[in-house]
Amino acid sequence: MDIDFEFQPITEHDLNEKLASINTKKPPGWDSVIPLIVFKEILHAISLSLQSIFNQCIEDCSWPTKWKMGEWTPVFKKGERQLIQNYRPITVLPLIGKIFKHLLCKQLNNDKLKSHHVL
Repeated sequence: MDIDFEFQPITEHDLNEKLASINTKKPPGWDSVIPLIVFKEILHAISLSLQSIFNQCIEDCSWPTKWKMGEWTPVFKKGERQLIQNYRPITVLPLIGKIFKHLLCKQLNNDKLKSHHVL
């Protein structure tokens, strides 16, 4: 069975819901010189502009290159702190890219749930 899928435009409701759920305790990406708690407040003021940018990306089937760039950080696991094998790498991505990714994943997950209920 062939299943066609197209991303739908990001709604203002979905975007505002995602913006409200930003965890301000996580480290910001390389692009954020503003503390996340302040950035979160700013995002609400520019949400319509963000929505427009996100929807243009969907329409163009594009992902801005800068949103893919991450900052690698070693995170200590356990054991002796002097041994490199006791660290694992994490990549901190730009916040805007993470928001967009989460909104697109939500659409994919919703579509997957719908496809399981096909008669």
